[in-house]
Amino acid sequence: MSHVRSSTLIAAGLIVGQGAVYLATPILSRLYSPAQIGTAAAILAAAGVIGAVATLRFELMLPAAPDGEVRWLSRRGATQLVILSALLAPIAGLALGFSLIDTVITALTSIGIGSVALSLQTASRVQELRGVAAAKAVQGVGQTVAQIGLAGPAGPIGMQTGAALGLLAASGVQTISSHRRVAALPYAKPSRDSLRRIVRHALLLTLAAGCNAAVVAALPLLTQVYFGDATTGELAVAQRLALAPAGLVVAAILPVVITQYGAQVRSDEHASRALVVHWLWRLAPLGAIGTAMLLLASMLPLDVVLGPEWAGVGPYIAAMAPAIGSQLIVGPLSQCLVIRGRVRTQLVWDIARLIGVFAAAAVTVGATGSALAMVWVVSGVMVTAYGGYLFLVLSRRETSSPEAGGPTDGFSAA
Repeated sequence: MSHVRSSTLIAAGLIVGQGAVYLATPILSRLYSPAQIGTAAAILAAAGVIGAVATLRFELMLPAAPDGEVRWLSRRGATQLVILSALLAPIAGLALGFSLIDTVITALTSIGIGSVALSLQTASRVQELRGVAAAKAVQGVGQTVAQIGLAGPAGPIGMQTGAALGLLAASGVQTISSHRRVAALPYAKPSRDSLRRIVRHALLLTLAAGCNAAVVAALPLLTQVYFGDATTGELAVAQRLALAPAGLVVAAILPVVITQYGAQVRSDEHASRALVVHWLWRLAPLGAIGTAMLLLASMLPLDVVLGPEWAGVGPYIAAMAPAIGSQLIVGPLSQCLVIRGRVRTQLVWDIARLIGVFAAAAVTVGATGSALAMVWVVSGVMVTAYGGYLFLVLSRRETSSPEAGGPTDGFSAA
């Protein structure tokens, strides 16, 4: 299947899935209170951190892995995901004051997040992207139907349960779609040297992923800690509405970039910058247009559509617009450093961004006491961090040494 057709199919799946999520938001804002949606956002944020590290990032080794290691990496990643999710979810539940049922849903959601990432990379590795397109539709539609259907019988836990079910369904679709091609690959346990390399990469990648996931979860978690459930709920709905354009673009193009860039690196370790520059010329206008559209959308009377208790959503959309516009540009390129093997470089970037986001948030809250000011400042830090990432990707250093990792998405949870 051509890359253009693959990208088109994935975009179509995303339009269906994210369209369902987007159109259902006014319904869900009336079925669930800001506090209930805020709790669901906190659970999703915690699960995002767990799901990002529980595979030990084996999925990020798949694009450049030899054929014989693909099945081994996929199986070990899935096993680690289930075990570590079950172990880490109760710890997160205790730290954040979750109920028992919320802790269970946190574990299921983290398994869903990790499974989607693992099955996406596996499908991209064997160039089976039709299942990825179908999964995007299944995730959005399944999540929305479950959240609406569970609002009555499940009450306040319907939001987080629906999100978990949508993720698990999407990972199942991706896994089934690529099963034949994956099964056709040779299977061999990695040699001792390869195993040492994998372990070394896993340690660095997991640390980088933890930093990245903490940044992704920063806004809902910080808002939950400083300002409570209701404010977190407003922020969560703003993210739900504002991230739709970025999610469509990033998720549609990322598998294509992974496939192209991974193949290039496997055939020539001195991968040129031409592919990155090619995509930047395409993505930069989208980033500018996306930012402008979000700023305009923030001025609309959203409380008329969402309900009177959601009057604060518009200002949060405006505050996030610069970071989301930057994510439109950088997000599809977010695994280039990983594929090139520059793990340590990526890790330094992730740590610097993490420190910048949390330090800026703490200083802003201490100085202003305003959740909106905090979001604006964090958005500015994210724009700066994305610019630094592009500088690293475009640098002329080319290496296949075991350095390592790459950001998975950007401003918010998957």
